[in-house]
Amino acid sequence: MARPPGMALRSPERLELAMAGQHNKSSLARKVGITRSYLVMIAGGQRTCSPDTADAIAAALHVRTDLLFTPAMADDSAATTPKGE
Repeated sequence: MARPPGMALRSPERLELAMAGQHNKSSLARKVGITRSYLVMIAGGQRTCSPDTADAIAAALHVRTDLLFTPAMADDSAATTPKGE
């Protein structure tokens, strides 16, 4: 089964709850292997991320990916992924 081209965060609140007591954005970004600025854009709904990045964020927070992310719409202009992602 093909994976979607991008994953969108369901809500910033869900991410903040999952991070509570474990990580701030800087430490989570380091653990996942992305920049803090990219994580901030994902958290703010300005960017989507690859399914692999969504999985890595969820794994770092010890939650299921589908609790934090949903497949992005194919025509979503934010569904771009920076180089090196």
